[in-house]
Amino acid sequence: MSHPKILHAADWRWAIDRRCAECGTDASRLDLPTLAGLFRGSAPRFALALSAPGIKVRKDPGRWSVLEYCSHVRDLLSVTTGRIELMLEQDSPVFDDWNQDAAATHYETADPLEVADQLGGEARLLARTLESIDPTDVHRRGRRSDGTGLSILAAARYAWHDVAHHLYDVGA
Repeated sequence: MSHPKILHAADWRWAIDRRCAECGTDASRLDLPTLAGLFRGSAPRFALALSAPGIKVRKDPGRWSVLEYCSHVRDLLSVTTGRIELMLEQDSPVFDDWNQDAAATHYETADPLEVADQLGGEARLLARTLESIDPTDVHRRGRRSDGTGLSILAAARYAWHDVAHHLYDVGA
């Protein structure tokens, strides 16, 4: 089965600053404690979506199945936690690239129960990480390999939009 490419706008930072016209998420005013609660609360919703029949079926050839979206979210949460931890440990670190398309090649064969469990663990870990951050550190920055910088708060807001958008994608 071919995998749809993950398409991102050239300037993905819009999701940090304004409401998404498609899913309705507006992360622009969310603080770290609120984001922590949202990440934690998303896991049961994804687990419920993974328990439905037909989770491996793509309803549209250009979109992922529920299992593929949930597997992506699990990985996104892990990458986000790692990047935030790096920003807390180093001054202005440069993040390793995450090849989301390469990661997606194994999503369709994942075990749904394992994905639900792993996604829940990653959501809880990110939530705990966000809750442990001193408020004076929310503006610590890191950089993507393309030079684009973002703060801890911006990274968390961006990740929340991605998670919320995929909740929308899977109907959870």
